[in-house]
Amino acid sequence: MTRETDQMQVLLERSARRQRVALRRGRRAAGLHPDPLDRRIGKASRRVLRSQALRLGAVWSLALALGVAGGLWLEQNGLPAFATASQVAQRSLPVADPQTVDLDLELPAPSPVVAAPPRATLAGPAPAAEVARSLSPEGERTLAPGASPAPAPAAPPPAVETAAAVAPVAPLQAAPLQAAPLQAAPVAAGRPTWLANAVPAAVDLERPMIAVVIDDLGLRRQATRAAIALPGPLSLAFLAYAEDLDDQTESARAAGHELLLHQPMEPEGAQDPGPGALLTSLSGRENVARLTAALDRLPQVVGINNHMGSRFTASPVALEPVLRTLQRRGLLFLDSRTTGESVGLATARRLGVPSVGRDVFLDHRVSAGRPYVERQLAEVEAIARVSGAAVAIGHPHAATLEALRDWIPALQARGFQLVPISAVVQARQSRQLAEANRGR
Repeated sequence: MTRETDQMQVLLERSARRQRVALRRGRRAAGLHPDPLDRRIGKASRRVLRSQALRLGAVWSLALALGVAGGLWLEQNGLPAFATASQVAQRSLPVADPQTVDLDLELPAPSPVVAAPPRATLAGPAPAAEVARSLSPEGERTLAPGASPAPAPAAPPPAVETAAAVAPVAPLQAAPLQAAPLQAAPVAAGRPTWLANAVPAAVDLERPMIAVVIDDLGLRRQATRAAIALPGPLSLAFLAYAEDLDDQTESARAAGHELLLHQPMEPEGAQDPGPGALLTSLSGRENVARLTAALDRLPQVVGINNHMGSRFTASPVALEPVLRTLQRRGLLFLDSRTTGESVGLATARRLGVPSVGRDVFLDHRVSAGRPYVERQLAEVEAIARVSGAAVAIGHPHAATLEALRDWIPALQARGFQLVPISAVVQARQSRQLAEANRGR
């Protein structure tokens, strides 16, 4: 009986180990930490206890060493082993004309860093305007002079949802200032990162602008190469978990295209957004860590746009730490607007993050093929004529790339200009600054 009990215990232990391994693999595949929260708390507690024990031992060792050194010093100076403070002072200081030395250590007071606003020269009849970094776009579109607004195209319907709602997590609290204040955004040559990494473009403010963004690049090499081969400048959005990112993005920059990080975010449905996705179930600190790791893989980007993200971009609590990270790094935010409930642009404007929203999806109905893409391109042109600028987002599908290959060369003859996404943001900020100056 005892032997059977031992065998049963061994089998139960093996089953428990297999379950733990399967659980860790499942959590890792879902982009979560392999250990559950209680296990991580236990590990952290044990590490804290060990570190406290080590610190206590170090303090006792230091105290013992100081005690021994003090006793030796007293013996060398002819004092008893337990000399009083007055005895030490009398032996240490000279009897005649004692002097007291005061050391005044003066720390420089932190002075606020005032960053000069970047300048952008836009070619054309309009004079060059100073771009205000703290000014975000006033709305989805900026109307051209004398034009009347046109209704925005309806956002594509969100994917079917089966995932349970997850309670949002409180955003990160700003750390208290300890020394000199941090700059609002890293700058290169006096400019924010999104302007430093932008593709130079001579923009004529009198001609309607169109920015074309191609998402989901980096995973399918052949499709990515075909997108890079298109005439530009385009804005190419790469997934950070693709391989050979350095080679692929270098080719894209060499071809004259601008780069974006295509950041996975939590959708409303049950689809998997991919590794490193930003989730409403995670803390603000964890989402910021995931975004930072992705941005570090793509240092030449002007900003990010969301991959999926209909649930995440609808949560201001989850989105704010992400946009604050973009603000600190000097990057822009392109809201793909995968849901009509998105608060991305409103939150970005409130935080002073350069931002713009998608106007038209070119190919969200993949089965409709090239005729549908061509109809969407005509919609892009109509919006650009009325609003002065339009942003289209497509994907590296064969039908989309073929339609763009034929559409782009004739674009200028029809009175439009193809520009990178940074030029749309820059032009809208310039117009808003000019309007604000006229209103004074």
